[in-house]
Amino acid sequence: MPELDPWSRYWLAPIAAVRPWLLRKLILALLAFDVLHTLLGPAWRYGAAGFNVPHFAWMSVLPVPSTAAYVGMLFFVSTSALVCALVPRPPRPLLFAIAILYTWGWSSSMLDSYQHHYLLSFVLLAFALFPSLDARALFGSAATPREAPHGLVPRVHVLSYALLTSASGIVYLFTAISKTEPDWLSGDAMRSITHDGQTIGAALDLAASLGIEGDDFWWLLGHGVVPAQIVIFLTYLSAPLLDGPSTSEERDRLAALVGDLWAPGGRGPAITGGALVGTALGVVLGFALGYGAAGITLAAILLGLVGMVLFFDGATWRFALGPFGRPSPLRAFAVFGMLTAVSFHIGAEHLSLAIGWFSTYMILVAFVTLLPARWLSLAAFAVTAPLRTRHIDWSSPLVLPRLVLATLAGGGGLVVMGQLADLPGAMNAALLLLVVLAAIVGGSFAGRLERADAMPFAAACAVASIALSAWVYVSPARFDYYRFAGGDFRRRLDYEHALHAYEHANRYAPPGESRDDRIEEMRGLVRSRRGLAQDEE
Repeated sequence: MPELDPWSRYWLAPIAAVRPWLLRKLILALLAFDVLHTLLGPAWRYGAAGFNVPHFAWMSVLPVPSTAAYVGMLFFVSTSALVCALVPRPPRPLLFAIAILYTWGWSSSMLDSYQHHYLLSFVLLAFALFPSLDARALFGSAATPREAPHGLVPRVHVLSYALLTSASGIVYLFTAISKTEPDWLSGDAMRSITHDGQTIGAALDLAASLGIEGDDFWWLLGHGVVPAQIVIFLTYLSAPLLDGPSTSEERDRLAALVGDLWAPGGRGPAITGGALVGTALGVVLGFALGYGAAGITLAAILLGLVGMVLFFDGATWRFALGPFGRPSPLRAFAVFGMLTAVSFHIGAEHLSLAIGWFSTYMILVAFVTLLPARWLSLAAFAVTAPLRTRHIDWSSPLVLPRLVLATLAGGGGLVVMGQLADLPGAMNAALLLLVVLAAIVGGSFAGRLERADAMPFAAACAVASIALSAWVYVSPARFDYYRFAGGDFRRRLDYEHALHAYEHANRYAPPGESRDDRIEEMRGLVRSRRGLAQDEE
């Protein structure tokens, strides 16, 4: 077989299989909650008064996006994304549907002007092209790392993964170029963003203690962002080259170091449990402290790491920190670039920039693509062990009733989610997903699909519908949706529809934010318009 040229070797470089596997699951799970949290509130504006300006001229031939169509898209993308994150092998057509519908959502109207959605659409398309790997394809049914058929860190060749990391890097390159404008380099832009330093008082105090004050501080701040983003760009550009080919020496050394973790009395279960408990505590702590999505993610990761290291012994520390093979400047640079990327996005969150959950996405991308592959692989091996090592006899007569029950639970959960949402288009999305579920389960009965795929899909539909119904319940999205609708109708003098919207908003109003005053105002205006006396009921 002829040797590949350097250009082809870059795009087809061997990648630790856990990276695309884990990246797709985490980003899809985050997307599921993001679209309902960030985009559902202002969804009323779509199609209001029959007016719309799409991002691309050719889209003008399409029908004006209606509120129900847009809300339905959000629920379909959200639920499908969470289902695809939960199942072992997500259906590729459904992944393409998520990418296409999400792209239609932001591109259908100039109401959505976040430029970061371009990258997310590219990422979702790359996910649809990722190989169909599940945990068993990575590690088999091995109970210990010594038994893994391809070693602890198996490799794959994924062109779309290299495209994804390169696209991520190019975003930072363009951002760095945009920061070379005089207003930015002088620090004037940062003065404006931080309200003359009011939001970064701690940084101002630290700089003052080092003798950096006034214009010098703002000049350094303005100039410091550009090299940081260049570093992140170069880091992502080199990401496909981090892992290299798998070698027998690497597999033997890793197996020897972690081989005893899952032996009877080993520390593996304790380390895994500590990580899971720490992660859960991090999520709870993040919510309790009122952090945003990025803060909750970081709290979960940091406390998860703390929970792990509490149970480390000498061999585990050697596995985590010991060098493998020759020292690699590229891997050292990757760690430096990862810390730079995470620090940059922590700073963006601290400045409260209006970029939605974009920092959270990029923090996850940085961790998954740049952390040592052996860390990620061992974590994936441990978390998936209970499912991988479980043998299911698909010829058993009990499989059929279990599949029927799972289908009823999944279908029922979807319908209940659509009903409880109390939003136009939500039920349509639930019914469309019900059709997808019926097609997959029906295909398994017809012998066209494996029941090993249908059962997890049905169960994932049940879990996703419960999780997202709870998310909509605790989120202010429905309140925002109906109060925005009420305000729009009020400005257009449509008082009856405004009254209806404000009454809906009151059902979901957070404490202290009721719309009673607007309701009374609309009732008075409706009575007046109908020619009734103001004091009549």
